[in-house]
Amino acid sequence: MIASEVFKRYRKIDYVLILVAAVVWLGVATGLDYLNPQLGYLLSLLVGLSLLSFAVLIVKKAGAGLLFMGVSGILTSHIADIGVLGVEKFVVFMLSGLVFEIVFVLLKLEIKDIQMDILGGTAAAGLFIPLFMGLVISSSLAWQLINGLINMMLTSFFVGVIASVIGFLIWHRFRTTKFMVKMMYGV
Repeated sequence: MIASEVFKRYRKIDYVLILVAAVVWLGVATGLDYLNPQLGYLLSLLVGLSLLSFAVLIVKKAGAGLLFMGVSGILTSHIADIGVLGVEKFVVFMLSGLVFEIVFVLLKLEIKDIQMDILGGTAAAGLFIPLFMGLVISSSLAWQLINGLINMMLTSFFVGVIASVIGFLIWHRFRTTKFMVKMMYGV
């Protein structure tokens, strides 16, 4: 069932928070650019997806994940942390943001304060990033190396689950602060 409360207008503070989260990912990705490529990929994906779920938990509006991934794709387009650069990175991020949004809007389920729509969306976005990356780089090569691609997709899926939990824990810690209460309720 699609929840109508997620289709609200964005406020200026929502845009600012999404931009701040994307800039944090840019800073972390810049620092991780000097690591081993496998470790850098996993850590960058963990940080990025944690910030994605955190930003969506704060903003709580449809399109926040797609907006965050789009801004992050633009800001980090020159860093090879995920494996592609430039316009290809933007396309990969936008497609994975679209996957996140589809799961987020369609799956409205909460179990013991854990929002399964955000967890499922983050895990699905993580799952599809390697697939979209492989298809953008070379679709024929992606199909020839399907076993490695499936392994990378499964690893990214579990990184997405862990990142969603980390984002939820960060949000749970900060949701009762004065700034968050003012921002969420307009007090």
